[in-house]
Amino acid sequence: MNRTSFLLFATCAPGLESVLGRELAELGFPSEPREGGVELRATSEGLFRIALGSALAEGVRVRLKSFVARDFDVLMEGVSRLPFRAYLRPGDEVRVKVVSYRSKLWHSGAIEERVGKVLVERVGARLFDGTVEADEDAADPTTIFVRLTGDAVQVSLDAT
Repeated sequence: MNRTSFLLFATCAPGLESVLGRELAELGFPSEPREGGVELRATSEGLFRIALGSALAEGVRVRLKSFVARDFDVLMEGVSRLPFRAYLRPGDEVRVKVVSYRSKLWHSGAIEERVGKVLVERVGARLFDGTVEADEDAADPTTIFVRLTGDAVQVSLDAT
């Protein structure tokens, strides 16, 4: 049985972080409140239990290794080193969402473009173009969240 644990971030409405932390503790997951949610570790089984059992969590993200980037070349190098192939297959459709706060890399469109380029070139992913498939069996695109706070870059994948 796979016992790999993941660093997760469960999002919630502002002000409910401590309440979500208590709810997850009752489900058996000690967590650390952060702005906008709580951070915790869980296995894939725990991830499913959180997604199904939490009434307050608006979403659950798998956090990948954070790194420091002060320019776009370092950003692209850092993103290319992340283990996306463990979560995405070639041809998977992805959407990139960026938040930049007090970073030298403040242009979210430029960050999104460069992260998307790495995902296409290194993983073989397809970027979501905004059109919705008529096929009911088509999977929703996986959302990749990129958050820059100062020079710190945190990349996460939507697990819900």
